[in-house]
Amino acid sequence: MENDIKWVTNIPSNRRPELVKNFAVKLSEKLSLIYVDAIEKVKDARCQKELNTSYLQFQNANESFAVKGNVLSGNVLLVDDMVDSRWTFTTCCYKLRACGSGKVYPFALADSAGRNGDE
Repeated sequence: MENDIKWVTNIPSNRRPELVKNFAVKLSEKLSLIYVDAIEKVKDARCQKELNTSYLQFQNANESFAVKGNVLSGNVLLVDDMVDSRWTFTTCCYKLRACGSGKVYPFALADSAGRNGDE
């Protein structure tokens, strides 16, 4: 199938460096998928919530992460701990695709953006 996920990676977290990676590794094992440590944090940036414009949030996320080069061609599940501005997912998904991955399916453990329709 075109939408079959073949591998799992995660967005590194400075707040919880082992939590997200360990979760992604265990998830890949449970799903019988390959885990690849494909993304690295290259800049210790500000928290997205501290930035007041979408452009600054994009720039912050875009400059903070890079693909290590360990990218498989199949579809990938991208795991992160928290989603806020959504720019981290957007830029990391783009970078994975630009390096040759298949479709990227983002998955966050929690949503801290407060955009769930209850406001």
